[in-house]
Amino acid sequence: HFKFCLHLIFQHFKFCLHLIFRHFKFCLHLIFRHFKFCLHLIFQHFKFCLHLIFRHFKFCLHLIFQHFKFCLHLIFRHFKFCLHSIFRHFKFCLHLIF
Repeated sequence: HFKFCLHLIFQHFKFCLHLIFRHFKFCLHLIFRHFKFCLHLIFQHFKFCLHLIFRHFKFCLHLIFQHFKFCLHLIFRHFKFCLHSIFRHFKFCLHLIF
């Protein structure tokens, strides 16, 4: 009788350990999946932020470059106009002298 009781107790104990272990594995599995998912979301967000920063940076460079080109264009036109005026004035002065 005593051996049989020990056997039952032991069987019950093994079964409980088995359930606890399975539950523990399942919990670890859920925690790990959740953790992986969180890392995935953080990474996606980080990639998206970098993408936005990069696009904004490219756009800003584009605007700066456009503005710079426009300024150079205006300076060049003004310079040509000034040279043209100086040259015409110079020709006119030469014409008057001669």
